[in-house]
Amino acid sequence: MLLFPWLYELLGSSNDKLPDTSGNDYTGVYEGFTLISSTVPWGGAFSRYCTKFNGINNYIQVAPKATNDSINTDSSFSLMCFAKMDKQGRYGHETEMGTLMWVPSNPSDATLRNKPSAGIWFVPNSSSSASGTMHFAVTQNDASKTMLEVTAPYTRTADIFWFLLDIPFYTGHLEYEWNSFGLTYNNGVLKGYINGALVGTAAGTNVRAYPSTYGMSIGRKDLRGGSFSSSDYRYFCGVMDQIGMEDKALAPSEMLSWHNGVLSPAKIFYVKD
Repeated sequence: MLLFPWLYELLGSSNDKLPDTSGNDYTGVYEGFTLISSTVPWGGAFSRYCTKFNGINNYIQVAPKATNDSINTDSSFSLMCFAKMDKQGRYGHETEMGTLMWVPSNPSDATLRNKPSAGIWFVPNSSSSASGTMHFAVTQNDASKTMLEVTAPYTRTADIFWFLLDIPFYTGHLEYEWNSFGLTYNNGVLKGYINGALVGTAAGTNVRAYPSTYGMSIGRKDLRGGSFSSSDYRYFCGVMDQIGMEDKALAPSEMLSWHNGVLSPAKIFYVKD
């Protein structure tokens, strides 16, 4: 189990590590963050319990561990997180939203870098629309490296950012509900969840997922071995909390229990541990 129960506590500007409280001792490293992003209480005292992503260069990289394969993708596992997505996205980059969780298959291989071992991301319909599509995907370890995918319509409702001289400060996100997003993979069957409810199923060959040895990227795709733009990475714009990976496929009732158990009521300032 990999679990980051709250993504940032104000421990000082020198603290750039994200602890894993599952006992498996993974560590996430903040990339692209500055003193005006996650290292100050940017949205009031409660904002220190989650991390804000600016949609342009913020992400968290979780390195793999040779002695522990809990973050690896095999025949049965689950990914989960809570998020509030900004309904507009970063100004000038609205259509580039937005990767929540990305477990890369082979980020340096041109045929695989956009086919994650497992991933959850959102694609807006247009730069002027808050609506779009959630994607839940797993790449299988078959001969053709088939990417199973579940898609579901989703509309962003939260106002996260307010821009002054291109510096985002806004506390209004406290008024908006958290949503949870998750996927499970079990012997060739992928299921996608929003707020603990099943939104789709995709079935493939009864094989394991493509083995991942590159850790996990939170807030953007993991792309390597080439020259890439911000739009290629699909940076996340909003706030996230409770990132988790379980080394079994949770049942639908367990996914709902996880959502309800972590988040009650829905309108709270931060997600409880």
